[in-house]
Amino acid sequence: MQKSVRKTFPLAIALLLALCGAAVAGDNANVVISLDGEHAAAAAGEQVQVPVSAAGMVGVKQVEIILTVLPAEAFDLAATTFTPAFGFSPGSGVEVIGDDQVKGGIATLSETVDGDGALGVFTLTMSSSFTRESSAEIVVSSVSLGPSSVDRDVVGVEGLFVVNWAVPPPNMLATSSVSLNPAYSSVGTGAAADGSPGEIEFAVNFTDDGLPAKGQPIAWDITNTGSRSVYLLGVGEIPSGVYVCLRNVTDEDGNAVVKFDAEGNLKAAATSLDVQARTIAVNPAGDTIDLAVDFDATWVVPDVDQLMFVSQVSLNDDDKALNEVVAGPGYKIPVVLSAAGLAGVKQVEAIVTVSPAEAFDLEKTTFSGSSAFRLAGPGVEVSGNQVRGGAVVLSDAVDGDADIGTFILVTSDSFSEDTEAEIVVHSVSLGPSSGVRDYLDTELLSRSMHLNRPDPVLVATAPLVGNALTSGVDVGAVDDDSPGEITYSVNFTNLWGDPGEGQAILWDVYNRSAEWVSVLGIGTIPPKGSAFVRNTTDADGNSSIEVDADVVSFLSITASTATENTAGKALDLAIDFSAAWAAAKPLAAVPLANSLNQNYPNPFNPETTIPYALSSDAIVSLTIYNIAGQVVRKLVDGEALAAGQYQAMWDGRSESGASVASGMYFYLFHAGDYVAKRKMVLLR
Repeated sequence: MQKSVRKTFPLAIALLLALCGAAVAGDNANVVISLDGEHAAAAAGEQVQVPVSAAGMVGVKQVEIILTVLPAEAFDLAATTFTPAFGFSPGSGVEVIGDDQVKGGIATLSETVDGDGALGVFTLTMSSSFTRESSAEIVVSSVSLGPSSVDRDVVGVEGLFVVNWAVPPPNMLATSSVSLNPAYSSVGTGAAADGSPGEIEFAVNFTDDGLPAKGQPIAWDITNTGSRSVYLLGVGEIPSGVYVCLRNVTDEDGNAVVKFDAEGNLKAAATSLDVQARTIAVNPAGDTIDLAVDFDATWVVPDVDQLMFVSQVSLNDDDKALNEVVAGPGYKIPVVLSAAGLAGVKQVEAIVTVSPAEAFDLEKTTFSGSSAFRLAGPGVEVSGNQVRGGAVVLSDAVDGDADIGTFILVTSDSFSEDTEAEIVVHSVSLGPSSGVRDYLDTELLSRSMHLNRPDPVLVATAPLVGNALTSGVDVGAVDDDSPGEITYSVNFTNLWGDPGEGQAILWDVYNRSAEWVSVLGIGTIPPKGSAFVRNTTDADGNSSIEVDADVVSFLSITASTATENTAGKALDLAIDFSAAWAAAKPLAAVPLANSLNQNYPNPFNPETTIPYALSSDAIVSLTIYNIAGQVVRKLVDGEALAAGQYQAMWDGRSESGASVASGMYFYLFHAGDYVAKRKMVLLR
């Protein structure tokens, strides 16, 4: 026994000396540990190999690695082995240190390891209850390395190893109704995208790896199976029985859309459409798969010989001056209905709707015929907020243009000039007999009268007080997006409640400062001087001017216009603005490009920070997904953000506030057209 001790002692001393190298603690603090692989497939009793590498080693002679497995019951940890890439494994090579952890190590007797290289390979065995349908994860939770057992650094880890990683295959789903029975559009509006009632759209969404995929080609097979033309909006007409194929690609959210329309009325025959959206994709196994979604639609479309017996119905000759009325209590309001393009008409019935109902005394309503039509029995019939009147022709049918009749509606005693009300032609039916008549409903008529519509309005669409930095000497007169530029704008709404295009706006600009100030595109204003700028509102009722200054300055600005209300009363509308420029100062640096950075810390528990940058103003979304492609949390949901640096924090919770499980997660970033994706690991 004594002899054995004598032989062992010098060997122990030699081993101790060998483990003491030139490197010191801290030299390996920046070593990065990574997994040489991400996933593998395995079933019960099968083995998976997890290679571990290191980058940036300095004088390394000892290494200790701890793996954590999730869930623990997926593995037979006692069967785990570790094969070092250099040196040897002290003891048995692997030590099980808990239900879900194993430890492996490396030691060298003489040489040291520097630079980048493999550390070794863990071989883990799956448990007897594990199947191909199961999923498990292996994480390097701790690594320490250095020149000796007492001089070791604990270093960072990158990567997650997944057994039977379930990658969702590509998929395409309908995001609109697959079968539609739309209302019809009026004759002559089916070829235009104008919001008419016959317009429909079919839409699909394509995902790959569980996430929306941009640029996926979609083929739309379109067959007109009806008797009349259908319009593919933005492309052209599809005649009866014709097949066309339209190709487009998915947008950044994975969506692709086609839009259609058809023309007709309630007496028409049906036309129909069959549509299929299809695409070809490749699944995670490398197999080519065909994806398709079927749609169909049916409209009501007229035959030529079933078109309206009238081409147009007007209310008070569609004269806005007659259909914009200022009224008080007990006023009698005439509603004259006229028609153009009558063909063989001998009977007519009209219904008008009022709102609010209490604004009128409907029992006092009368309906009189015209020179072309006589009254048919009682003058009117009242039902709720509607009144109906009708007339007939006893001899020759009416052709061409003629008045149909006149309703006289009476406002109630409680009505005042401060009360708004509306009279709408709800429907008109007319034809050669009671059994053969065309019906024009509200959407085709759109004829109405307004009582006591509000006065025209001029409103500011920019802040009343503008503050800016000065632009710097000699750049204030140039429209160059310099920091001193301020835009002032107003919006004009006319007496019919619509955007007032072409309204004359007078901008009175007074320079209150002792310095020159510029009205961009017009000229400069001397100290204590004034300038008048006249322009007109655009199609949306907007008018604007832009001003700038080189140095500290002040302006007073008034935008004004002259108009009148529905009663013909003259109105002068005006808005006062002011501007002030401060001494110039450096502006904050703006990122040169959009970017999405890696979260930190990673892996993390319980929370992590996700940095990102915007090079310009953008609509931003930042969404967390699990490995099945399901949305876990929306950190930023379509927010308008200015250019700059940002950070989003995730606390490991779902949208409902519940803590999510350990594992790999993805975060997807959208900023305008910019899209980026990264992954992270949560360790509970």
